[in-house]
Amino acid sequence: RKLAPKISQLAAALKGVAKVGVVNCDDEEKLCARFSAKGYPTIYYIPPGTSGKVAAQLPEYDGPRGRSAGELKTWALSILRSQVVRAETSATLTQLLERCGAGGSKAGKAGKPVTWSLCLLLITNSSDTSAAYKALSNVYAGKVAFGEVRASKAKGDVLEAIGSAPDPLPAVFAVCNGDLSTKSQFKGALKSEGLQSFLARYEGGRKCASAIHLDATFDFSKLAASQLKLLVKENNVQCKGCTDKSDFIDSLKAWITARDTS
Repeated sequence: RKLAPKISQLAAALKGVAKVGVVNCDDEEKLCARFSAKGYPTIYYIPPGTSGKVAAQLPEYDGPRGRSAGELKTWALSILRSQVVRAETSATLTQLLERCGAGGSKAGKAGKPVTWSLCLLLITNSSDTSAAYKALSNVYAGKVAFGEVRASKAKGDVLEAIGSAPDPLPAVFAVCNGDLSTKSQFKGALKSEGLQSFLARYEGGRKCASAIHLDATFDFSKLAASQLKLLVKENNVQCKGCTDKSDFIDSLKAWITARDTS
C-alpha cells in the first residue's frame, strides 16, 4: 500500500513506453507462485515475448527498499530493449533501408525484412535514443524497421541522401519500400501516442504497396505473395481466380502492358 502512490507516478511517467501493472498475491496465489517472489513488493521487468519465461529469467529490480518513482523509472529505462538501428554511414543506412525495401526476403546485417515495407527514421542531436522510440521499436518489431541518425555524427553523404538535417530536430520520417523519395515527415512531439497514430496510416503495408512504382522493368519475383495481393487490390487489377504468386504476377504484368499502351 505504501508503494501504491509511487507505482501510480511510475505508470504516468512511463505512459507510452512501458505498461505498469500490480498483482495482489493474496488474491492471485497461483500467479505469484509462478514468479517465486521471496518478498513484497517484488518488481520484475517482463520484456515483450517472454510470457512463458520463469521469474529466474526476468530482470528484477534490486535497488534500495526506499524505492522512489524516479529510481524505478531510471531502472526501467535502463533495461528497456531497443530494436533501433543506428544509421550514420551510407552502409548502415543502406542496410536499414534494405529491411523495408519492396520485396526484401533475406535477413541482412541490420535484421530481417519487415512486413509493412516501412522504415521509420529518427534524426536527432541527442546522445540518447528516445525512450518512446525504443519502446515502439519493440511494439512494431517485424512490421516496421526503426532507424536513428544522430546528425552531429552522421557522414555527409547520409544527410545528403536524406535531404539534409531538418530544422528543428528531432524529426521523424516514414520511408516506404526503402525509397527515400517516398519519405513523409511526422508532425508532432516525439511521444508514443502521436507516433502510433502516424504509423496507423501504414498498417498492413497497404500505403507502402501503393507507393511502389510499377513499370515493365519491375521485378515482381522479389515480392511475397501477400505484397502482390496488396498491389492487385490497390491498383484495382482484375485477378479473378488468382491463388498462386504466378497468378498475381501475370495479372499485374498484363495490367501494366495495357496501361502503358492505352
